[in-house]
Amino acid sequence: MIKYLVIIFFSLCSLVSFSQSDTTCVSRSSLPQAGVKATIKGYSFTNELDVRRSFFRKNFSLALSDSSYAIVGFEFYYNSEEGVAYRGMVCDEDVFIAKYPFFSSLKEGGFFEFTNITIEKAGIKFHTPNFLVFPVD
Repeated sequence: MIKYLVIIFFSLCSLVSFSQSDTTCVSRSSLPQAGVKATIKGYSFTNELDVRRSFFRKNFSLALSDSSYAIVGFEFYYNSEEGVAYRGMVCDEDVFIAKYPFFSSLKEGGFFEFTNITIEKAGIKFHTPNFLVFPVD
């Protein structure tokens, strides 16, 4: 129960307004939802994933359930059990961990929210549903 309250709290905190100059490849404006799901490449298309912490020591990518769409960009938020929060914006589908040093210090009990996942097909942009990732040992 507490886990879900924390998720809701941080999801609401992520609704804070950002400047337009902060958005390059991610659309925070309302876009139609595509019937496509996103996940970390190699994992199932679910709303919540448990991923080993050691996985985050190397670069990783997102994947879509329909390969006819392309990932334009996305944001992720990491929230630790201690209340430490990080935010990242990624253009394309690849996360290069050298750009985000906090990946080396992930602890069990925190979680990622992948959000504002902007995809494109035939020049038209869409959003896909957000998903959560829980680093585990």
